[in-house]
Order: sequence, then structure tokens, then C-alpha cells
Amino acid sequence: MHLTDIRQVLDFPELIEKGLAIKAPMRHESREACVFASGPASVSAQFASDVSARTPFRVIPALDERVPGWLAEGKDAIVVSYSGDEARMIEAYRTLKGRGCAVHCITSGGTLGDMCREDGNDLVRMPAGMTPRSAVGMEIGAIASLLRSAGAPFVYDSLKRTTDALKERRDRQAEDTEEASRIAGLLYGKTPAIYSPIDSIAAARRWKYSLDEDSGSLSIFGEMPDFDHNEIVGWADLGAQTKDVRLVLLRMATGIPEYEYNIRCMEEVLHEYRRDITVIDYRDKEMVLAELEAMLFGDMVSLEIRKRREAGGP
Repeated sequence: MHLTDIRQVLDFPELIEKGLAIKAPMRHESREACVFASGPASVSAQFASDVSARTPFRVIPALDERVPGWLAEGKDAIVVSYSGDEARMIEAYRTLKGRGCAVHCITSGGTLGDMCREDGNDLVRMPAGMTPRSAVGMEIGAIASLLRSAGAPFVYDSLKRTTDALKERRDRQAEDTEEASRIAGLLYGKTPAIYSPIDSIAAARRWKYSLDEDSGSLSIFGEMPDFDHNEIVGWADLGAQTKDVRLVLLRMATGIPEYEYNIRCMEEVLHEYRRDITVIDYRDKEMVLAELEAMLFGDMVSLEIRKRREAGGP
């Protein structure tokens, strides 16, 4: 696997700004859009959905090639693939085209770029020379620009308000890596399980893909407050197969009392099962900034794990 350049990882706020600066016209106003993406790019689709969740405009993330039945002629769909050669996104594009959807593509080129251009659909061209992981920041900004042109400026405006604060936070963390190194020490050589609230799930998803790349092994991510049955059974199992799993909870203010109560109950259940939990608390931050900071800090932790792995030691 080709590792993402550290500078590109840390330029996350600047890459968001570059995406916001892209001229990305949708040809009509809309009330909803389905965003197709897989792998690291799925973080951008999920983030747009997270931020839009409490607005009248619906953003529905579709994180594989399956096209929902309600997506019919004239409905808006955004297909995101940095390389433009992901088989699943190409299949999704062909299905959407066949249904007569209004398709908008975000890509650096490849087969997807060629098809989108030849079909006369909206094409947002990403620059070459990035990796799927580093492209996520620009994809977040590009999706926001597309949604803004469709009459839904909330994601765009929220990002414009937060990128300066995100840069400041990045600079402070880059100078003082003690906390990132501490958490990396807890996760190194283990199987990380990252959870964030249901309306900020992009943060946990970003941690998962960054850790997968930098650690060379798989990690787990999920959403709070609700476990499904398999997760409950899994966390209750104190056998040898789960002893190396380490939980990280990204706590953010949901603004919904029922969610907060359920999350507290979830933590109690984990403690009852004698699970070690690392809680990273962003509840004093506005939701969009909290989610972006959590993503960026996850990259910091992941890069510390990369350093340990490359050094061959703890």
C-alpha cells in the first residue's frame, strides 16, 4: 500500500478550502442529493450527510454501488471517486445514467471522468498527485460547493466558518504530539474500535481508514448510541479473540437528550464488561468543528502509529 505523504495529511484544512474554491455548478436547485462514494472517499459523503442532518436539504450517503429504488429520473446524485477507476462507482454511475438521474461527478479523471464528460454531466475535476486519503479534504469542500450551487449552502457556510479554527488546532497539535503519542501507544499492535455519535459518524469512519493505512492492519468503527445485537454479544465476550481490541469513544454534543442518555448507558455497559475505554471529549465544541477536529486528531494518532511501525518498536 502506498502511504499518504504526511504533509498532505496535515494539510487537511487547506485542502477543504481548495475544495470550497472549486466552481461546481449544479444546473438546477434541488431538495435532496444522494452521494455515492466508497473507501476513504466515503468520509466526504458521510460528512455532508452528518452536517445536513438538521437542515431541510437531505444528503443521503450511498457507500457502495447499490442505487436506492427511489432514485429515479431527474433525481440528483453525486458520484465521488478520486481515481475514477473504482469498479463500484463506475457501476453506480452506469445505473444512475440508465435511470435518467442528474449525475454530478467528483474525480481526478479515469473511466468515471471520461464517461461523465462524454455524457455531458457535471464534472468537478480534482488535481492529480494525491492519494484517496489525502483527497478527502478537497472532496468535502467540493461536495459543499456543489450543494451550495443547488440552493443548499449550509455545509459550505459551516466549513467557511470553521477552517481557520481547524488550522489553529492543527498547528497546536503538531507542536505538541504528547496526547496523540499516548493514544497511539494504547492502540499500537491492537485492534482499534472507534465509535462516534450517529450524527458525527464521519469522524469514526475517518479514523478507521487512516488507522488501516498507517498500522497495516484492520480496525473497526461504529456509531453511538445504539449497538446492534452482534456488537453487544461481541463486547460481552471476554475470550482470547477479543482481548486485543481497544475502544475509543469520540464524544461530541448531540443536542438530543435521549442520545446523551443512551450513550451514557452504553459506556456503563462497556464498563460492566470490563472494557478499557479511551474517551476523547469534544462536547465543548460546535458540531462541525468537533467532527473535523476529531478527524484531524485521528490522523495525528494514526501518524504516530506509523512512526512506531516504521521504527519496529512500541
